[in-house]
Amino acid sequence: MCGALWCTVLWLHQSLRRGVRFLSTFQRTSPGTVSYMTWKPAQSMGLIGPDEQEQTMNETHTIVHHPRPPRPVRILANAIATTILRSRWHRMRSDQLLLLTFTGRKSGKEFTTPLRYVQEGETLRMTVVYPWWKNLVGEATVRVLLRGQMRIGTAEVLPEKDGEVVVMVNLQG
Repeated sequence: MCGALWCTVLWLHQSLRRGVRFLSTFQRTSPGTVSYMTWKPAQSMGLIGPDEQEQTMNETHTIVHHPRPPRPVRILANAIATTILRSRWHRMRSDQLLLLTFTGRKSGKEFTTPLRYVQEGETLRMTVVYPWWKNLVGEATVRVLLRGQMRIGTAEVLPEKDGEVVVMVNLQG
C-alpha cells in the first residue's frame, strides 16, 4: 500500500508541475440525482492550435511557471521524502535529495524541508520557488542531511530571477 501511495503522490505532484489542471480537465454532469465526472479529451494535453504553429521559437513564451501543488499533497510528499531520507534506505533518494534544516527568522523555530540539489565540491546549489528562502538571507547557518550524514554549512541567497531563487550552501569541514 505504501508503494502505491508513493507512486500516486509522485504522479500527482509531477502532473501538477507540468501544468495539468485536474479541476478544469473534468466536467461535472448530473443526470438525475447522481453526479458523474466526464473527461473532455485533449483539454489538458496542451495541443498547439493553428495560430501558435506558425510562430517561430523566439516569438513564443519560453518561461514556464509551474502551479503549486495543493497544500495536502506538498505536506504528504515532504513527509514521505523526509522519512525516506532519515531512514537506512536513504540511498534510494540521497543522490538527488537532501534535507535542509534552518531557523525561522521571526519565530525562531527549526524547519526541515527536502530539496533537490547539485553538488560542486563543498558547495551545494538548490533552486527554491517558495518564499521560505527569506529565512536564509544574511548568510544563515543551516544543517544539511546529505547522503545520510549531517553537515553544517552557511547559506547564501543569490538574486531572484523569474520567481526562482538559487540558494548556495557552503559546507564546513
